[in-house]
Amino acid sequence: MIGVKERLRGEIIDPKCFAGAMKPGEGKPHKACAVLCLRGGIPPMFLTDAGTLHVLVDTNGGALVGSALEENIPYVGDRVEINATPAQVQGFSHLRIESERVRQLTY
Repeated sequence: MIGVKERLRGEIIDPKCFAGAMKPGEGKPHKACAVLCLRGGIPPMFLTDAGTLHVLVDTNGGALVGSALEENIPYVGDRVEINATPAQVQGFSHLRIESERVRQLTY
């Protein structure tokens, strides 16, 4: 089910490292490693300021790969605000993200 576009604040993360493969697995100290993991095929996720996790997908609900991924790489590990459309797919919360709707925030 697809919802209405929402404005969320948080961080684009690499879920493998965030789940414990690296310490820290988020934030600026982990940015370079997260970029390598995401470019290597780990699906990007969005960690909201409230602590909820969402799989990031393209506007069609497909995997965020290729140019769609590369457009978001500059924001990995930084605090951002996104406008995205939430969807539930097989029990997972997905956010359909438009790269032009991502904005870097200051801490």
